Amino acid sequence: MSEVLFSPEQWRHLFRETLREISYLPDPVARRYLREQYITRFRQNAFKLRIARKPPREDQDQDHDDDQKKKKKKRKPLVPYSSKPAVHLEAVLRRRANHFHHLIQRANEGYLNPLERVLLLAYGRIGPRRHALLRDLLRMEPEPQSPLLPTESKKNPPPQNTAEVKQILLAPRPFDDDWKPPTILIDLLRAQQKSKTVEDLRKGMRIKQLEPKVPEENAWGRPMPLVRRRNIRKKWFQNVTKSALPPLPEEDLKTLQGLIDGTVPWEPPVRRTRIQEQQPPSSSSPSYLDARFLACGPEKGPTFHRYASGRPHNITKRLMRRLWERIYTFVPLMDQHPTVPTRKTFTFTQKYVGGVVSVLNQDPAQAPEELFEGLDEVGRLVRPKKEEKSAAAAPPQQQDGDGDGSQGHAQNQGNDENHSRQ
Repeated sequence: MSEVLFSPEQWRHLFRETLREISYLPDPVARRYLREQYITRFRQNAFKLRIARKPPREDQDQDHDDDQKKKKKKRKPLVPYSSKPAVHLEAVLRRRANHFHHLIQRANEGYLNPLERVLLLAYGRIGPRRHALLRDLLRMEPEPQSPLLPTESKKNPPPQNTAEVKQILLAPRPFDDDWKPPTILIDLLRAQQKSKTVEDLRKGMRIKQLEPKVPEENAWGRPMPLVRRRNIRKKWFQNVTKSALPPLPEEDLKTLQGLIDGTVPWEPPVRRTRIQEQQPPSSSSPSYLDARFLACGPEKGPTFHRYASGRPHNITKRLMRRLWERIYTFVPLMDQHPTVPTRKTFTFTQKYVGGVVSVLNQDPAQAPEELFEGLDEVGRLVRPKKEEKSAAAAPPQQQDGDGDGSQGHAQNQGNDENHSRQ
């Protein structure tokens, strides 16, 4: 039996404590998804650890012929750079489990960055759920031998004649010159590229190219080889799929909209209080001249060390609504194309951007007139012309009508006559 770093009781304690912290999350979708995901991953890792701890069989220790050693494939270690795979694997899994537990714990304490990361994981904006939602989206429009879709070669029977073998050999391969990305993926990337909200709030989700740029010649001035062209298309496809934001299922989308609008009831989570152990009162007065004081000196008072990476917030409905609105800007709304029945349209809303309500998606007829006062049709500031500026700077006598000017001229003539008589 291999060495064991942590006992089953320690693993069981961490497992139950993490599930308890997940039950205190302030979002219903996060509680449901993270519980299922954590239980599944815990079972998978326990199976890997059990296989790594399993001792080798006796027949594996026996010597074999050189031919059998050449044919036998080397078993890939579960965790690289380790002479003891089981010990190293257990240490890595324990570190990951502690990290996930601390993430959930800090999210429940009200730290904004961990809480936002938990919501992004739960709603499929990052993490394994985003890949699963993207696969479901691409299955709506299957392309021939798409890299993200499972191949059906195992289901199909083997070829029976030469014609079927030729058909398999002549079939188009992924990322060839005839390969084109799925149309539904291009529509999603185009909508995501137009959304300024996604670019401003998360820089890693920026889409730079909607199609791979394959040069015709290489560095030596020769035609680009086929293998290089395939690799360029493959690299582009991997980059855009890492940044694509697929739509949410209908159930989770309605839950998110209801939480923002207030139609779905929500209350802050209430934690159960721990039982306080009563300590017997000490008769003697505490002495400060103990060994710890003499070795380390006086203890520090309250510092801001715990607030170095943020400060905890009270989880209120207002705080959660702001986070839900922020997550909602990363969720595209999928509708049917108005003209093509086989295509879909995607739109990213700009309902909430950094605490300011955006009016870019509102109807111009419903927008208040004071909002666009002083702007032209393009949105530029209207500057007054030189004639208008000179008219505004002129004295009030020049701005009056003809009647006022005639009265002033007659009055001046009367003053001249009186002066001549005198």
